[in-house]
Parts: sequence; structure tokens; C-alpha cells
Amino acid sequence: MALIPVRGATRRTLLSDSVVENYSYDLCTASGTQTVGSVVSDGASYRICKHTQYNQTSIQGTKTFHQYFSVRQSKRHSGSVALAKHFNAWKKYGFANGAAQPDFNYQVFATEAFGGSGNVDLKISG
Repeated sequence: MALIPVRGATRRTLLSDSVVENYSYDLCTASGTQTVGSVVSDGASYRICKHTQYNQTSIQGTKTFHQYFSVRQSKRHSGSVALAKHFNAWKKYGFANGAAQPDFNYQVFATEAFGGSGNVDLKISG
């Protein structure tokens, strides 16, 4: 499985978030994950999904917390991500209890691979 997401977490209301641009496995199809809506951003439609992680590792140790995903329906290998559009859409579905300014701990761009091998050629520009 491989993902190219922008990932993050909030601390006050413990949450994990991901905007997934490319993937070999659609996180919205994982067991226990529910599709709650959609958002159009960066010229594409994203499916918004919510999943509860029970007793899993988090930025506060082992806890139970919600994960929010925006999964791009037309995969891409380059471009920019307008995170504010995703945060605003997620708030409609309970992200950070609808707080206007969630207490973000971090946001990172990541590449992830599980159970396979390969490489990534990555260039980040501002």
C-alpha cells in the first residue's frame, strides 16, 4: 500500500487528518470507515471520510481518536493542496468540534509505503 498525503494532528480535541492525493489503497474503503461528505478543491472532487482509531498511538500517547480523510478521486502526482478548504469542509462533519481555529499541532507532507518496495523522487517548492 502506498499513499501521498498531507497529514496532521490537533491536540486540544485529539484528531488526525489527511488529504490524500495519490494512493494504491483508498482509505475510505477501510473497515469501520464512513463516508460523510465531499469537497471540491484544487480542481478535483475529494471524498471525505471519518474513522475512529481505538487505543492507537497518537501525539498524546495511546488514545482513542477520530481520523478525517479527504481522498482525491482523480489521483495526481503533482500540484498544490489548499488545506483550508478541507478543514472548513471537515468542520461540517465534526472536525475539532466545529472550532473556528482548531489547535493544530503539526501538518506534514508525507509519502508512505507498507508491505512493498519502491522509491519516491520528491521536489517541494514554495
